[in-house]
Amino acid sequence: MHTIQGTGRAAGFRFALVVSKYNDFVTDRLQAGALAALAAAGVAPGDITVVRVPGAFEIPMAAQHAAESGQFDALVCLGCLIRGETPHFEYISSAVSQGLTMAAAIVNSALRPSTTLSGSMAAIATPSWRRSSSHVRASCRPGPAASATQ
Repeated sequence: MHTIQGTGRAAGFRFALVVSKYNDFVTDRLQAGALAALAAAGVAPGDITVVRVPGAFEIPMAAQHAAESGQFDALVCLGCLIRGETPHFEYISSAVSQGLTMAAAIVNSALRPSTTLSGSMAAIATPSWRRSSSHVRASCRPGPAASATQ
C-alpha cells in the first residue's frame, strides 16, 4: 500500500491571501488565523502577500489575477457573508463559489471553495503544497469577541 501525505511544512512557498474588507470584524480575525497557520507551517513573512478587496464578490477576480501572475504557489481566499432576511446571501455566496470555480478552471489550479456554518468563506489553491481548508477554517473561525460586536 502506498500512502501520499503532506508534511505540513510550507517553507519556501509563496502565498497570496485575498481578504475581503467587508465584515472586517470577522475577516481581520480570519486573516490573523491564516497568517498564524502559515507561520506555523514555516512560511516566511516575506513570502506572504495580502490582497485586500472591498467585499466577497471581488474575491474571485483578485484570486484569478493573483494566480495568473505566476508569483504565488498557493492562494488563500477569505471573506464573510452574513445571512440576513433577503436572498442577498445566496446570490453573493453563489457568485463567489462559481467565480472561484471558474478562476480555477481558467488558471488550471486547485481552488477549493468551502463555507463554514457561520457563513465565512475560505478557499485554498495549492498546486505544490496540500493543506486541508478545514485546518485554516478551524484556525481562523471568529470567537466570542467577534460575536459580541454583531
